[in-house]
Amino acid sequence: MHGKFKEMKKLIILGQLAPYCTYCGKKITDPNDFTMDHKLPLSRGGQTVSSNLTPACMHCNQEKGMLTSEEYMVVLNFRKSKER
Repeated sequence: MHGKFKEMKKLIILGQLAPYCTYCGKKITDPNDFTMDHKLPLSRGGQTVSSNLTPACMHCNQEKGMLTSEEYMVVLNFRKSKER
């Protein structure tokens, strides 16, 4: 695991970062049940720097794929509006 990922996960575990998935709001209770997601994916020019990393549950990270954080939030908001 990349050093930045370990560092960010450690901060979450120690309670220094919010222990919630950025996208769905799921509380992170198990360190093995979340990832550090690239807001701008590496495949689209993003870097592994703390300003480009955010906690995400496995489901959201996998579903987000190559979308940016902003693009994925649009998808989630559209989905929520359809459920109403």
